[in-house]
Amino acid sequence: MKRLLIALALGLTACNRSLPLPPPQVSIDPALQKYVDAFVADGATAGRNLDITNLIVRFSPPLGSSSLGETVGECKTQYYEGNIYGTPTILIDQDFFNATDEWSRHTLLYHELGHCVLFRVHRFDWISLYGPDLYQHSIASSIMYPYVIASADAQMFANYYVSEMFQ
Repeated sequence: MKRLLIALALGLTACNRSLPLPPPQVSIDPALQKYVDAFVADGATAGRNLDITNLIVRFSPPLGSSSLGETVGECKTQYYEGNIYGTPTILIDQDFFNATDEWSRHTLLYHELGHCVLFRVHRFDWISLYGPDLYQHSIASSIMYPYVIASADAQMFANYYVSEMFQ
């Protein structure tokens, strides 16, 4: 009986162990740093002070396909007992990045930072806004739309998209 109680006590204490957290790290590819800096600055302007102390942002070879189509960016996080464990990592398809325009780069990085820094999920809805010529235009309601937003829309409605990101 004594051995059974000792074994039971040891077994219960082993179950309560938690994984030690790896130390936070920040590693951002220099070519991507300006997008992270702009994201932090836009957050501050919107009243959200972001302190990036645990994030990796880097280029990757092509990321492949998913149920949503060709993947050009990805936020990878690991969870343990409902909490983020380790360092969130943003991967950007270098071929796409090199072949696209500045507005598409900007929205791609903001989208992935939305996942990894603000913990936002995809939004699939659309809204109608008036463009500069006062015509009604339907656009994705958020940079968190899971497909690449048209560069013209990203540029024309940049203030709206940034405001929505940090609400």
